[in-house]
Amino acid sequence: MNNHIRRIMPHFNHTGFHTLQRLAGCELDDDETGRVGVWEAYDGQQFLDTAEGSGSWNLPTNQSKIEKFSSDLMSAITVTLRAQECFHFLKMYVTEGKNILNRRQKPKTRILFKDSDTGKTVTCLATGFYPRHINMTLLRDGQPVPLEQLEGGDVLPNGDGTYQQRKSLTVSPEEERKNYTCIVEHVSLDNKMDIIWVDIHPGETWYKIFIGAVIGTGFLMVIVVVIKIWRNHQDTL
Repeated sequence: MNNHIRRIMPHFNHTGFHTLQRLAGCELDDDETGRVGVWEAYDGQQFLDTAEGSGSWNLPTNQSKIEKFSSDLMSAITVTLRAQECFHFLKMYVTEGKNILNRRQKPKTRILFKDSDTGKTVTCLATGFYPRHINMTLLRDGQPVPLEQLEGGDVLPNGDGTYQQRKSLTVSPEEERKNYTCIVEHVSLDNKMDIIWVDIHPGETWYKIFIGAVIGTGFLMVIVVVIKIWRNHQDTL
């Protein structure tokens, strides 16, 4: 890599500190068809792409120098990469890691309702699933919410090798009382998973609980007072 960057810098009339990056790898189909690719970038700008044998170059110099540079560098890349060795290790890793690659972990799904800076939001959350691909749909009163109204949606990695996805919808006070359903489809599930939240208005729920607790406490206090009066009356007889 040091030799390569020293040969590249003169093409740009550069001196001092610069960066060379390389990505190299191989792909192998089930029918043993293989592909090898090498990509290089100088100071963040790609100048080499050998994927599918294209061998494209992008250097600010005349054609004869590009051809010589390409030939020299390609020879070095061919020796360094060792395509057959790459295929060998790829097969070995796939065989040894088959249990990991083919594992299936079901998503843990729930609907969240909370306050946010822009109002109240309904969030459909699925986490802990593998492999990465998942389909998630948020319904409002049985109808899919348009994608342009949703926030999030990217599949993100968890720290344990699984993935998560969430989609959020900001709702108006009138929409808070609607029924919301989160539908998740994943290869680990025999059927789609439906998580339903009916009447998600939290204030009303806690209000009912609060009123029920107050009424229940008051009822209990009345019973205690009646019993105490009755006992006092018995003691006076």
